[in-house]
Amino acid sequence: MDERGERHELAAGYSVFVAPNEKHRFANPFSEPFVFACAIPNPNISCAQSQEP
Repeated sequence: MDERGERHELAAGYSVFVAPNEKHRFANPFSEPFVFACAIPNPNISCAQSQEP
């Protein structure tokens, strides 16, 4: 659901972009399991920087 209250149904394999600070909500109205991955970029790390464990 977006900040206007509009619902958008997604299916397996779909992806969605949520802009920074945009109000949103994920919900599963079905009986099947709902799994999603969320990636939040860190503006303080550039792709050129190496990250050691």
